[in-house]
Amino acid sequence: GSQLGVFANGASVNDKYNVAQGLTLIMRDTLRQEAFNREIARAERTHMLGELSAGIVHQLNNYVQSISGWAQLLYLEEGANENISSILEAAQGMQQLVVEILQLASQREIVKLQEINLNDIIDSVRRLTKWRLNRDRIVLDYAGEPVTATLHTSPSALEQVLLCVVINAADAILEAQRPITHRRITISLSAASDEIAIDVSDTGCGIPQAQQREVFSTFFTTKPTGTGLGLSLARTLMKAIRGRIELLSSTSDGSIFRIALPRVQGPIQVERTPQDAARSN
Repeated sequence: GSQLGVFANGASVNDKYNVAQGLTLIMRDTLRQEAFNREIARAERTHMLGELSAGIVHQLNNYVQSISGWAQLLYLEEGANENISSILEAAQGMQQLVVEILQLASQREIVKLQEINLNDIIDSVRRLTKWRLNRDRIVLDYAGEPVTATLHTSPSALEQVLLCVVINAADAILEAQRPITHRRITISLSAASDEIAIDVSDTGCGIPQAQQREVFSTFFTTKPTGTGLGLSLARTLMKAIRGRIELLSSTSDGSIFRIALPRVQGPIQVERTPQDAARSN
C-alpha cells in the first residue's frame, strides 16, 4: 500500500446533559494540499520569470550585438577564419533567437515558411559544440542521408532546440562517467510522408523512470547546477514552429530524444531572407 498524509480535527458530540455521545472527526489529505501548494509556487515563479524574461533578453541582445560587431570587425581585418566565423555565426543565431523569444512572449507569430536543409542546421550545431565536445572527448556522429524539405519552421529556433538536446546529452555522458571509448552522441534523420524526425541518442546516465514525465516541466532538473529551463524552452519553441519534442526512451545506457517537424503539403511560397538573396547574387 501507499502512505497517506492526513490532518485530522475532531470534536466531541454531547447530549443536552453534556455527556459525550460520539465524536466528529474531519480529516484532510495533506499530500494533495502540498501538491497544490507546489503548483501554486511553480505558477508564481513562472509568472515572475515571464515578467523578467523580456527585460533580460532585451539586455542580452545588447551584449550579443556587441559580440557580433567585434566579430565582424575582426573578420574584415583578418579575412576568412574558421574561429571568427564560428563566433559570428553563434552571435547571429543568438540575435535571431532573442528576437523570436521576444515575439513569442508578446504572442506574435514567429513561424515562417522557409525551405531549409536540415543537414545545414546539424552542421551548424556540430560547429557550435565542437570545442565543448572535443574538450570532454565526446564523439558526435551523424547517421543519416541528406534530407531537404520544406517545413513550417524557424531555422534559429530549431537550431536552439537541437543545441539544447546535444548539450544535455553531453552532460549526461559526463555524469555517467563513461570511459572515453563509450562517449558518443548520435544524430539521425528519418523522413515520413507527413514529417521529418531528428533523433538524438546518447550513452549517458539516462533519466529515472519516475522523473521522465517531468523532463519538459519548467524548473525541473536532475542536474545539481541546472535551472530546469532548457528543455522547457525547447518544448515551447517546438510548439511555436508547429513541431514536437519527446523523450522516446531512457535507460541506464542512455536516452533518445526525438525532434519532429511536419512537412508542408501542396504548393508553397518560400520566404527569402536578405541573406538568402545575397547568396544567390
